[in-house]
Amino acid sequence: MGEVPQFGFFDRERPTEYRKHNLPHWFQSGVAMFVTFRLLDSLPSEVLLRMRQEFLAWIKSMHFSEILTEGFFQAKTPAFEAAMELLSPRDRKRVVKRYGQLFNLELDRCHGACPLRDPDVAKIMADHMLHFDGKRYDLDSFVVMPNHIHAILQFRPGYVLKGLSQSWLRLSARGINAHLKQSGALWRPEPFDHLIRSAEQFERLRVYIRENPEMAGLQEGEFFYYTR
Repeated sequence: MGEVPQFGFFDRERPTEYRKHNLPHWFQSGVAMFVTFRLLDSLPSEVLLRMRQEFLAWIKSMHFSEILTEGFFQAKTPAFEAAMELLSPRDRKRVVKRYGQLFNLELDRCHGACPLRDPDVAKIMADHMLHFDGKRYDLDSFVVMPNHIHAILQFRPGYVLKGLSQSWLRLSARGINAHLKQSGALWRPEPFDHLIRSAEQFERLRVYIRENPEMAGLQEGEFFYYTR
Protein backbone atom coordinates (compact mmCIF):
# COMPACT_ATOMS: atom_id res chain seq x y z
CA MET A 1 0.00 0.00 0.00
CA GLY A 2 1.10 3.57 -0.67
CA GLU A 3 1.58 6.26 1.90
CA VAL A 4 -1.67 7.50 3.44
CA PRO A 5 -2.12 11.17 2.43
CA GLN A 6 -2.66 13.91 4.99
CA PHE A 7 -5.66 16.06 4.11
CA GLY A 8 -5.53 19.74 5.00
CA PHE A 9 -8.32 22.23 5.71
CA PHE A 10 -9.12 25.75 4.59
CA ASP A 11 -7.09 28.47 6.32
CA ARG A 12 -8.34 32.05 6.01
CA GLU A 13 -4.84 33.35 6.72
CA ARG A 14 -3.31 31.65 3.67
CA PRO A 15 -3.51 32.93 0.07
CA THR A 16 -6.63 31.70 -1.74
CA GLU A 17 -7.25 31.65 -5.48
CA TYR A 18 -10.69 32.88 -6.53
CA ARG A 19 -12.37 32.30 -9.87
CA LYS A 20 -15.98 32.89 -10.86
CA HIS A 21 -17.97 31.65 -13.84
CA ASN A 22 -21.59 30.67 -13.21
CA LEU A 23 -20.43 29.48 -9.79
CA PRO A 24 -17.73 30.93 -7.49
CA HIS A 25 -14.67 28.70 -7.03
CA TRP A 26 -12.03 28.98 -4.32
CA PHE A 27 -8.80 27.02 -4.36
CA GLN A 28 -6.08 26.60 -1.76
CA SER A 29 -3.16 24.24 -2.29
CA GLY A 30 -3.00 21.29 0.07
CA VAL A 31 -6.64 21.60 1.13
CA ALA A 32 -9.31 18.90 0.82
CA MET A 33 -12.28 19.67 -1.44
CA PHE A 34 -15.80 18.31 -1.72
CA VAL A 35 -16.75 18.23 -5.41
CA THR A 36 -19.99 17.40 -7.23
CA PHE A 37 -20.22 16.66 -10.95
CA ARG A 38 -23.60 16.14 -12.61
CA LEU A 39 -24.98 15.09 -15.96
CA LEU A 40 -26.59 17.58 -18.35
CA ASP A 41 -30.11 16.21 -17.85
CA SER A 42 -29.84 15.69 -14.08
CA LEU A 43 -31.93 18.77 -13.25
CA PRO A 44 -34.51 19.40 -16.02
CA SER A 45 -35.97 22.89 -16.46
CA GLU A 46 -39.25 22.01 -14.73
CA VAL A 47 -37.30 20.70 -11.73
CA LEU A 48 -35.18 23.86 -11.56
CA LEU A 49 -38.37 25.94 -11.69
CA ARG A 50 -39.85 24.00 -8.77
CA MET A 51 -36.58 24.35 -6.83
CA ARG A 52 -36.59 28.08 -7.49
CA GLN A 53 -40.16 28.44 -6.23
CA GLU A 54 -39.40 26.46 -3.08
CA PHE A 55 -36.22 28.44 -2.45
CA LEU A 56 -38.02 31.76 -3.01
CA ALA A 57 -40.79 30.78 -0.58
CA TRP A 58 -38.14 29.95 2.03
CA ILE A 59 -36.27 33.22 1.37
CA LYS A 60 -39.50 35.17 1.90
CA SER A 61 -40.30 33.24 5.08
CA MET A 62 -36.88 34.24 6.44
CA HIS A 63 -37.42 37.89 5.39
CA PHE A 64 -34.29 37.86 3.25
CA SER A 65 -33.91 39.75 -0.04
CA GLU A 66 -35.58 38.05 -3.02
CA ILE A 67 -32.50 39.00 -5.06
CA LEU A 68 -30.78 36.03 -3.43
CA THR A 69 -33.02 33.66 -5.39
CA GLU A 70 -31.95 35.12 -8.73
CA GLY A 71 -28.30 34.72 -7.77
CA PHE A 72 -28.64 31.00 -7.16
CA PHE A 73 -30.85 30.23 -10.14
CA GLN A 74 -29.89 32.78 -12.81
CA ALA A 75 -26.81 34.97 -12.48
CA LYS A 76 -24.70 36.22 -9.60
CA THR A 77 -25.05 39.96 -10.22
CA PRO A 78 -23.47 42.76 -8.14
CA ALA A 79 -26.89 43.19 -6.49
CA PHE A 80 -26.81 39.53 -5.43
CA GLU A 81 -23.27 39.86 -4.08
CA ALA A 82 -24.31 42.97 -2.13
CA ALA A 83 -27.36 41.19 -0.69
CA MET A 84 -25.17 38.29 0.45
CA GLU A 85 -22.73 40.70 2.10
CA LEU A 86 -25.57 42.27 4.09
CA LEU A 87 -26.35 38.92 5.70
CA SER A 88 -24.63 37.85 8.89
CA PRO A 89 -22.13 34.96 8.48
CA ARG A 90 -24.69 32.68 10.16
CA ASP A 91 -27.45 33.68 7.73
CA ARG A 92 -25.16 33.30 4.71
CA LYS A 93 -24.47 29.73 5.80
CA ARG A 94 -28.20 29.11 6.22
CA VAL A 95 -28.95 30.38 2.71
CA VAL A 96 -26.21 28.29 1.10
CA LYS A 97 -27.21 25.25 3.15
CA ARG A 98 -30.89 25.55 2.13
CA TYR A 99 -29.97 25.76 -1.54
CA GLY A 100 -27.67 22.75 -1.13
CA GLN A 101 -30.44 20.74 0.47
CA LEU A 102 -32.80 21.39 -2.46
CA PHE A 103 -30.02 20.74 -4.98
CA ASN A 104 -28.97 17.39 -3.51
CA LEU A 105 -32.54 16.25 -2.87
CA GLU A 106 -33.41 16.66 -6.56
CA LEU A 107 -30.19 15.00 -7.72
CA ASP A 108 -31.03 12.00 -5.57
CA ARG A 109 -34.42 11.69 -7.28
CA CYS A 110 -32.47 10.53 -10.34
CA HIS A 111 -33.95 12.75 -13.04
CA GLY A 112 -32.83 12.19 -16.63
CA ALA A 113 -31.56 9.09 -18.38
CA CYS A 114 -29.23 8.21 -15.44
CA PRO A 115 -26.69 6.17 -17.48
CA LEU A 116 -24.35 5.92 -14.48
CA ARG A 117 -26.81 3.49 -12.91
CA ASP A 118 -25.33 0.88 -15.28
CA PRO A 119 -22.38 -0.75 -13.41
CA ASP A 120 -20.25 -0.85 -16.57
CA VAL A 121 -20.79 2.86 -17.18
CA ALA A 122 -20.12 3.73 -13.54
CA LYS A 123 -16.86 1.79 -13.70
CA ILE A 124 -15.74 3.78 -16.76
CA MET A 125 -16.09 6.96 -14.71
CA ALA A 126 -14.51 5.44 -11.59
CA ASP A 127 -11.50 4.24 -13.59
CA HIS A 128 -10.92 7.77 -14.93
CA MET A 129 -11.12 9.20 -11.43
CA LEU A 130 -8.69 6.66 -10.01
CA HIS A 131 -6.18 6.87 -12.88
CA PHE A 132 -4.14 9.77 -11.43
CA ASP A 133 -4.97 9.14 -7.78
CA GLY A 134 -1.75 9.38 -5.80
CA LYS A 135 -0.04 11.26 -8.64
CA ARG A 136 -1.91 14.49 -9.44
CA TYR A 137 -4.32 14.35 -6.53
CA ASP A 138 -5.33 12.17 -3.59
CA LEU A 139 -8.85 10.80 -3.40
CA ASP A 140 -10.34 10.10 0.01
CA SER A 141 -13.70 8.77 -1.20
CA PHE A 142 -16.27 9.15 -3.95
CA VAL A 143 -19.62 7.79 -5.05
CA VAL A 144 -20.87 7.48 -8.62
CA MET A 145 -24.64 7.95 -8.46
CA PRO A 146 -27.02 7.44 -11.44
CA ASN A 147 -26.76 11.08 -12.59
CA HIS A 148 -24.04 12.69 -10.48
CA ILE A 149 -20.80 12.14 -8.55
CA HIS A 150 -19.65 13.34 -5.14
CA ALA A 151 -15.96 13.18 -4.23
CA ILE A 152 -13.48 14.32 -1.59
CA LEU A 153 -10.01 14.91 -2.94
CA GLN A 154 -6.91 17.04 -2.50
CA PHE A 155 -4.65 18.30 -5.27
CA ARG A 156 -0.92 17.90 -5.35
CA PRO A 157 1.31 20.91 -6.16
CA GLY A 158 0.91 22.11 -9.74
CA TYR A 159 -2.61 20.73 -10.28
CA VAL A 160 -6.01 22.41 -9.90
CA LEU A 161 -9.65 21.42 -10.23
CA LYS A 162 -10.33 23.18 -13.53
CA GLY A 163 -7.82 21.14 -15.54
CA LEU A 164 -8.75 17.89 -13.80
CA SER A 165 -12.50 18.29 -14.25
CA GLN A 166 -12.10 19.07 -17.95
CA SER A 167 -9.97 15.94 -18.37
CA TRP A 168 -12.27 13.69 -16.32
CA LEU A 169 -15.43 14.87 -18.03
CA ARG A 170 -14.06 14.91 -21.57
CA LEU A 171 -12.42 11.49 -21.43
CA SER A 172 -15.20 9.81 -19.48
CA ALA A 173 -17.82 11.21 -21.87
CA ARG A 174 -15.88 9.73 -24.76
CA GLY A 175 -15.74 6.30 -23.11
CA ILE A 176 -19.34 6.36 -21.89
CA ASN A 177 -20.73 7.49 -25.24
CA ALA A 178 -18.77 4.76 -27.02
CA HIS A 179 -20.11 2.15 -24.57
CA LEU A 180 -23.69 3.37 -25.02
CA LYS A 181 -23.27 3.83 -28.80
CA GLN A 182 -24.31 7.46 -28.66
CA SER A 183 -22.72 10.88 -29.10
CA GLY A 184 -23.05 14.42 -27.80
CA ALA A 185 -22.43 16.36 -24.60
CA LEU A 186 -22.90 14.41 -21.39
CA TRP A 187 -21.80 16.52 -18.41
CA ARG A 188 -22.56 19.95 -17.02
CA PRO A 189 -19.26 21.75 -17.69
CA GLU A 190 -18.91 23.38 -14.28
CA PRO A 191 -18.71 21.33 -11.06
CA PHE A 192 -19.74 22.47 -7.62
CA ASP A 193 -16.75 22.60 -5.26
CA HIS A 194 -16.27 23.44 -1.60
CA LEU A 195 -13.05 23.81 0.40
CA ILE A 196 -13.41 21.75 3.57
CA ARG A 197 -13.12 23.84 6.72
CA SER A 198 -12.42 21.36 9.50
CA ALA A 199 -11.87 17.74 10.46
CA GLU A 200 -15.49 17.61 11.65
CA GLN A 201 -16.81 18.81 8.30
CA PHE A 202 -14.48 16.39 6.51
CA GLU A 203 -15.98 13.49 8.46
CA ARG A 204 -19.57 14.68 7.90
CA LEU A 205 -18.98 14.82 4.15
CA ARG A 206 -17.36 11.36 4.17
CA VAL A 207 -20.45 9.99 5.87
CA TYR A 208 -22.69 11.82 3.38
CA ILE A 209 -20.84 10.21 0.45
CA ARG A 210 -21.01 6.77 2.03
CA GLU A 211 -24.72 7.04 2.86
CA ASN A 212 -25.86 8.86 -0.29
CA PRO A 213 -26.92 5.67 -2.16
CA GLU A 214 -29.10 4.56 0.76
CA MET A 215 -30.63 8.04 1.10
CA ALA A 216 -31.50 7.93 -2.61
CA GLY A 217 -33.07 4.48 -2.28
CA LEU A 218 -30.53 2.76 -4.53
CA GLN A 219 -29.86 -0.96 -4.53
CA GLU A 220 -26.50 -2.72 -4.73
CA GLY A 221 -25.23 -2.48 -8.32
CA GLU A 222 -26.89 0.90 -8.97
CA PHE A 223 -23.92 2.95 -7.72
CA PHE A 224 -20.13 2.75 -7.35
CA TYR A 225 -18.60 3.63 -3.98
CA TYR A 226 -14.90 4.03 -3.30
CA THR A 227 -13.07 4.86 -0.10
CA ARG A 228 -9.38 4.85 0.69
